Amino acid sequence: MQSYYRLRKTITVVAFLIIGSGIIWYIYYQSKNFINGPEIEIISPENGATLIDPLVTIEGTAERISRLELNGKQIFINENNHFSEKLLLLNGYNIITIKAFDKFKREIQKQIEITLKEEVPIKIEDIIINEENNGTEEKNISEE
Repeated sequence: MQSYYRLRKTITVVAFLIIGSGIIWYIYYQSKNFINGPEIEIISPENGATLIDPLVTIEGTAERISRLELNGKQIFINENNHFSEKLLLLNGYNIITIKAFDKFKREIQKQIEITLKEEVPIKIEDIIINEENNGTEEKNISEE
């Protein structure tokens, strides 16, 4: 009779420990998203890059998000949490802003600063070969 009560008490204690451990694990697992918050990693282009092509592809990954924006426009991620979006840059200095929001309305923001230096094509008509300067090329500065 004593062994029956001892066995019953042991089983009850073990059951409570298993259920308690499960509850603690579940709370940790569910709160992990709240604790860590949204995360953005930009793969390309690098911050501070100087480009010559005005069309650039912004690529990266976003974790634990409910919404992702590129310069205020919503973009989407694939099933691997990867995003890829094409953007047309202006000549000169450009700031690209990426914002991510999680389901708790927290946000994270990353900025990329890029300089675009477009190569200006030179027309054949704009080049004058000056014989006095030993055949060096000069740009035609005539007013149109």
